[in-house]
Amino acid sequence: MKQPQRVEGARLCLSVSKDGVKAYGNRESFTSLARWLEWIAAHDPSEHFECHVRWHLEDEESKFQGKRPQNIWVKMEGDVAAVFEQELQLDADTRQDGFELTFMAVTEQELDTMARESS
Repeated sequence: MKQPQRVEGARLCLSVSKDGVKAYGNRESFTSLARWLEWIAAHDPSEHFECHVRWHLEDEESKFQGKRPQNIWVKMEGDVAAVFEQELQLDADTRQDGFELTFMAVTEQELDTMARESS
């Protein structure tokens, strides 16, 4: 199965507060997320396929040309912004504002380990 392509017109706001993370988006953004999750689910979990929501859904104009408003953005509510990195180095040439939401497939054993470590 081929890695999903960006869906034109996708717009998504990740709202981060003390209550948690909420995703508000249009139909295209959820279509894109669904394709990414289906792609992840179709592969062996030990391969650790993942979707970095902001990185994979952001359009080229926002990512590389500084278009504002961006099509994918994060809204920090209250004082939670101080908890997160303000900027992330994604690769040698690309940086983005902090906070990323990532979906990753892992094995059952890895989940068991995470469950033990969270207690």
